[in-house]
Amino acid sequence: MAAGCAHRKWQPALDGFVADHDFTLVQRYKAAGLVMLGRTNTPEFGLNATTEPVAYGPTRNPWDLERSAGGSSGGAAAAIAAGMVPAAHGTDGGGSIRIPAAHCGLFGLKPTRGRNPAGPDVGEGWSGLACGHALTRTVRDSAAFLDATSGPAPGDPYWAPAPARPFLQEVGAKPGQLRIALEKKAITGTPVHPECVKGVEAAARLLEELGHRVEEASPEFDVVHLRWAMGVVISANLRNGLDLRFDALKRSQREDDVERITALWAEQGRRHSARDYARALVIIHGIGRRFGAFFESYDILLSPTLADRLCLSARRT
Repeated sequence: MAAGCAHRKWQPALDGFVADHDFTLVQRYKAAGLVMLGRTNTPEFGLNATTEPVAYGPTRNPWDLERSAGGSSGGAAAAIAAGMVPAAHGTDGGGSIRIPAAHCGLFGLKPTRGRNPAGPDVGEGWSGLACGHALTRTVRDSAAFLDATSGPAPGDPYWAPAPARPFLQEVGAKPGQLRIALEKKAITGTPVHPECVKGVEAAARLLEELGHRVEEASPEFDVVHLRWAMGVVISANLRNGLDLRFDALKRSQREDDVERITALWAEQGRRHSARDYARALVIIHGIGRRFGAFFESYDILLSPTLADRLCLSARRT
């Protein structure tokens, strides 16, 4: 959904592309009886945390048209918040479900890797960083979606352990006393807006009133190394995807094929070496193990979804 914007003259790399088969997740949506209504707006190749592609213009927040719906699943979030649909598909590598959900007052869950299948053409997205699921109005709807889509498909390289019972049965079930770690700061060091801090503190107080144990704690890891490693993985996967596209088109990439930010990311992917890629995976897996050890002591890490309040949209049309 490109909210209120006229189509701009632009010839991106994927202009006119229509897949000749369904993603495994889509096959499971159809098998569950879901009705597909249309395609929503996203930033080009899902690279931005706001949805303002040159091709279709900015997606505005239905609650305030002067503000962004977030990204990269911003069109999906806007469609739900506007009442067009009760749920919409999204993918999340660095926040692309959670960010627009926070912007638009929705529930957004990034499931653990391997919970939903990524096939049939690939085994994982962004080397395991990206997962597909949905944005919904309620936790119950998200759980029902997981019940309909989760589980391995033939040929999956790995998958998450099966739940003890359907996710839908977990909604409203008593969890017992949970051990909750409270993190008020942004891991990047970015200042967190006082309103965002107030929000997470209010959530912490509510959880304490419900009988859970809350204390300030956060996993320790090297943020600089993580930022570098994610940059390598994302740019390498983007470069590979573009190369495959232009191989299929039997031509080389032109300057006007992609937006400038896409071109810059792809150029980084060209410059990184195989050694860089291997080292990036070692760093990401190492940080994953630190988080795994952290969650031996805590059940939940509670933190602000965003470091600032809803941002203003960057473009007017």
